[in-house]
Amino acid sequence: MDTSPPVIFTVIGGFLGAGKTSLVNRMLANGGARRFAVMVNDFGALNIDESLITRTDGKIMQLANGCICCSLAGGLVEAMISLMQYRDQFDHILIEASGVSNPSRIMDFARIDQALRCGLTIVLVDATRFAGQFADPRLHETLHDQLSSADIFLLTKTDLASEEQIAEARAVLAHHQPHVPIVTLLSDNADLAQLLVLDEDNHAISHHHHHDHDHMQDFNSVAFVSHSPVAQIAFSRICKHFSHLILRGKGVIQFEEGTMVWHQTGRHIDFAAYQDSNDSSDGQSRLIIIGVDALDTVSEALNGLGFTPYQQEAGA
Repeated sequence: MDTSPPVIFTVIGGFLGAGKTSLVNRMLANGGARRFAVMVNDFGALNIDESLITRTDGKIMQLANGCICCSLAGGLVEAMISLMQYRDQFDHILIEASGVSNPSRIMDFARIDQALRCGLTIVLVDATRFAGQFADPRLHETLHDQLSSADIFLLTKTDLASEEQIAEARAVLAHHQPHVPIVTLLSDNADLAQLLVLDEDNHAISHHHHHDHDHMQDFNSVAFVSHSPVAQIAFSRICKHFSHLILRGKGVIQFEEGTMVWHQTGRHIDFAAYQDSNDSSDGQSRLIIIGVDALDTVSEALNGLGFTPYQQEAGA
């Protein structure tokens, strides 16, 4: 019996030309020690330096950093079968969806396969063209399906768009998906790629989450601690209600029902049992929330559950 942990399954969607391949390249470049398996339609579009390619058999390309690229040329099912033969060589799958596909249908693979774990559905939106595309009756259904799938929106090409185009795109997105955060994807912001993957080191979440303050300077962040058990239902309601503000949230929470690891990126919320033989949290709950907008309302709601602001100790 295979006892390997399930592979995180992330889908990157968005209409043609929205910048999906560029995002995949950034995530590969800024993924740290994570071993990605990337499924794309075109290897060439990834602009991978030939010196980083250690082996290729036409369908699977292995890279020197431990990542794997898989061609979707034969279809998603065939690609998944080929990719899972290399199961021991990666821990996160990134799929660049076709520009006219419904990302939710691709995520169905993770919903029905126990070897996979649902990650984010990221939908990119071209600020220069989105409002006009969405108003086009020929494209409306396709774009509506993509918007409905999203856990987070990444607004691209804002450097080329007018203020009016950006405002109109944001208004359309907020109207149709008010619970999904809208984040501007900037070319010089490497931090964002780190926010778009789930952490696997739960011990680090509990004891070292203050480092996020140092590395996420382009965003707002708040950290909290609670010394008493928290009601999970009430906490979950806060997560859902403020999902449009929570770009990234994570923590180890002492619920009345037991200790859980909490991860959230936009509308995607995940709870998992906490297991750490080195735990020394003294029954405390600790969490951090990162957002692009002010987090005062989120802070007030957490205060109501008994959370108080966390201050990093000097020299820690």
